[in-house]
Amino acid sequence: MPKELMRLELPNEVGSIVLYDWMETSDGRNLVRLDKFDRLIWQATPYMPELRDCFVRVWWEGELLMAQTFSCFRGEIDVGDGSFTALEFTK
Repeated sequence: MPKELMRLELPNEVGSIVLYDWMETSDGRNLVRLDKFDRLIWQATPYMPELRDCFVRVWWEGELLMAQTFSCFRGEIDVGDGSFTALEFTK
């Protein structure tokens, strides 16, 4: 199991969003949603997985789940399915 860097609890005790250490994952899919029993619901795919991109930060912005990738893309994560929509290149 990779090292857990951050855990954000979801409302109504339905689970959490977990950011794992990218150095301990092989495919850059280090941002996951777990149910309340810590079972995997989804793994988010970074914007540029072909470049071994990964997530480096995750936070709530109001009711939106936001994330930053190593390749400098900031965007929204869909809590329902884990899809990442890049909104801004930050470099």
